Amino acid sequence: MQNNPTVHEPRLNFEALTFADLVASPMEIRAAHISNGGGESLRHASTHLRDGGMFVPGGFENRLAWAIAHNLDGGNSPNPAPPAPPSRGIRSYRDKWSLGTRFTHLWDTLTKPVHMSNPDSGSTATLMSELGSSVLCEQNEGWQDPPSRPISFANAQEAFERVYAKNKAKVVGDIRRAFGERADNPEAIADEAWARVFCDYWSVGARRRFLGLCRISTLVCQVAHYVAIDIIRNRAALIMEEGPSDDADGKARSFSLENIGVFVDPSERIAERQLEQKIRECIERLPPKQRIVVEIVWCREVPAKEAAERLRVSEAAISQHLKKARETLRTYLQRHGFEVPA
Repeated sequence: MQNNPTVHEPRLNFEALTFADLVASPMEIRAAHISNGGGESLRHASTHLRDGGMFVPGGFENRLAWAIAHNLDGGNSPNPAPPAPPSRGIRSYRDKWSLGTRFTHLWDTLTKPVHMSNPDSGSTATLMSELGSSVLCEQNEGWQDPPSRPISFANAQEAFERVYAKNKAKVVGDIRRAFGERADNPEAIADEAWARVFCDYWSVGARRRFLGLCRISTLVCQVAHYVAIDIIRNRAALIMEEGPSDDADGKARSFSLENIGVFVDPSERIAERQLEQKIRECIERLPPKQRIVVEIVWCREVPAKEAAERLRVSEAAISQHLKKARETLRTYLQRHGFEVPA
C-alpha cells in the first residue's frame, strides 16, 4: 500500500536540493523543505522587517517559505516537463533557472545583503526581506499557506502604505533622472506606476507574484518608465496630429475638473496652471488607497464599476474613496485661495 507524502517525511539535504527535487513535490512538502533548511535566513528576513516598523504576524517564516515554494513554478502541480516560455517577463524561478539548478543558487541570490539599514541591531536588508515586504502586502488568499488564511486585509493595507512611503521618493527621483523635463509631472507618473503594481501584484485579484529577484522600488521604477514612455509618445503623437497647444482647454491634463466633480469659479480659470498644480499636490497627499482609486477613476477615466472589479472591492467602496478625496480637494483648494462652490 502506497503512503501519501506528508510534511513529516525525511528531510532532503538542503545543500543538494535541485529545482527538480522541489518541483516534483506537492506545495506542502517543498515549503517544508525550504522552511527546515533555510529557517535561519527566513527568521532574519522577518527580523529585518520588524526592525523597519512592519507588522509581521506570528508564523510568517512559514508563509514566506510557502511563497518561495509557490514562486518555483507559480504553484503548479508537479510536472517534470519544462515550463512553456512566459508570455511576458519572468513569472517563476523556473523561467530563469533550469530544473537541474541547485536550489542554493536561488537561496544565495535571495539572502545576499543589499545594504545595511539598521547598524544598531545588525539587521541587514536582503532580497528575501524585499520578498517578505511584498508577501505582507498581498491580498490574494489563494497564494498563502493554509494556516495564514484568512489573511488580514487591514494588515496588508498597512504594509502597502509602509512600502509606498519608504519607496515613493526613490521612484519619483528615478523618473526625474531618467526623463528630465520630458516627464513634466513625475509624481503623477509614479502614482500611475504604483497603481499598476498594486493591481497586478497585491490586490485580491492579482495575477502576478513578486519573485524577490530585485527590490520593490526597482519593479515600480521599471513600470514607471513604461508609463513615462507611453505618455511621451502619446504627447508627441498628439502634437503631430493637432499641432502645438497652450492647454487652454485643459486637454493635456491627466484629469478634468468635470471628472473630479469640483467646480471652480470660471474667473479662476486664468490661473489654470496653478490650479492644476494644486490639484496634483492634493492628490499626492491622499492616503495610498484613495490615491490609487483617484488615479484609476479620475486620471485614467476608468468607470467606477470597472475600477471596483479591478481592485476587487465594491462600487460603494470606490464611491466612498472618491467622496473623501473630493472633500479633501475642496478644502485644499479653498485654503489656497480658490473659490470652490459646494
